[in-house]
Amino acid sequence: MKLKVLTLGLALCAAGAGAAEFEWLDTGLTDCTGRDVGSTSGSVPDNHYAASGMTAVCWDGKVYSNRNSPGVAFCTYKNVSRTACVGGINTGKAYSAAPVKEFAWEEKGIGDCAGRDVNASYGSSLPSKALATAGTIAVCWDGKTYNNVNNPGQAFCTYKSATVESCTGGRNPGWVYAPAKVAAMKWQAGGIGDCTGQDYAQTDGKTPHPNYLIEGTTAVCWDGVEHSNRNAPGKAFCTYKTVKLEQCAGGRNPGWMYSPARAIN
Repeated sequence: MKLKVLTLGLALCAAGAGAAEFEWLDTGLTDCTGRDVGSTSGSVPDNHYAASGMTAVCWDGKVYSNRNSPGVAFCTYKNVSRTACVGGINTGKAYSAAPVKEFAWEEKGIGDCAGRDVNASYGSSLPSKALATAGTIAVCWDGKTYNNVNNPGQAFCTYKSATVESCTGGRNPGWVYAPAKVAAMKWQAGGIGDCTGQDYAQTDGKTPHPNYLIEGTTAVCWDGVEHSNRNAPGKAFCTYKTVKLEQCAGGRNPGWMYSPARAIN
């Protein structure tokens, strides 16, 4: 037993050692048996365990539930590559550890330019972190506030081989983002409040998760005691919204509000 505990401890140390260099990227659905080196509560993987060759499998206890712990939201961390993690019977969301990118997206205002597209992502008005590269910009639409006539009502982003300054004259203005050096970001408290809709993610617990630190977004959190959401009374959780904190107002479930704060390392 002592040997088993020591082995587990060493594995966790190895996983934690990559915290500053690796992060989790969503890679679909899977499961694999054994090779677990740790677990955390909540359905979002902790970057502390992200290291080369590691895989995380997470369940929210609702859409995806692990029959060994039905109804529980948690993640397990496995000392196996994502491609080799197959064949398990408890399908959950799978994440692969990948090196932290040098760049992240920074909002620059509203604009558009014709052509020069090199990529696109769909289903969200936030640009994909995986596509943040030097020499490109992103233009994004939510299909509501800003709408692209070529894809009316659709939330998506296009990525262009251009600079913010050179991207002008387009007919479909949307949010413009440019790559910036990855910063040390944290959630900064912004008072009590709420706003309806615009949710894109949710995590358990009364404090916002660092995996959802994206400029231009807001987290609203409830502890279920001092502040409780009437849609889930007594539950501690956070929702993440595609709206800036100063624009998040008028909701019926006031909770603690947070916005991303950044400072270059």
